[in-house]
Amino acid sequence: MKKQKKNLKQVFALILLILPTFVFSQNWTVRESRDEMTDEMTVYVISTEVMPTKPMSFPYEDTKSSLCIGITKDSIWVYFWFSSEPNISNRKYDENYTDPIVDTRVKFDKDIETNRFIITGDSFINVPNKEYFLKRLLESKEFLLELEWYGSGSGSVYFRYNLEGLYEALVEGCTKTGNTTYKVSETVK
Repeated sequence: MKKQKKNLKQVFALILLILPTFVFSQNWTVRESRDEMTDEMTVYVISTEVMPTKPMSFPYEDTKSSLCIGITKDSIWVYFWFSSEPNISNRKYDENYTDPIVDTRVKFDKDIETNRFIITGDSFINVPNKEYFLKRLLESKEFLLELEWYGSGSGSVYFRYNLEGLYEALVEGCTKTGNTTYKVSETVK
């Protein structure tokens, strides 16, 4: 009986060690890309694809999104990927940016604030204030993005991203690229 209890404790301890890795692997993917010309490595930390919290109407009913972080040895950038081109109705132009921008509400756990984003290309929205934004992401367990999506059928569209495991994925990305310009461990302390 004592041996059985000891074995049970060992199995339980092993599960506790494996569980964080399992959560990390469910919520975040770390992908590597190497530039064949310069041999520079870029790592992409990508969240699980999410659907809007409420269904959108045609032609956006299958739209998905991921929160992404690109990392090289010398830089980090944060952006959102969408499977359909974001058709943002409240986009505007500012002389400080070459691409359209959108000021919209976001929610870090329970904290609601307004952030500025840059709409680039057919599928991307970039985060210009990456240091602040990344710090807030690392301090949170969940992030909610609000977009005024033209033709969505519901006005505001919300994408909810699970942030559990982001810290571990970001550390892995920085380690693989040798990025020391952004101190991940100092950000969350």
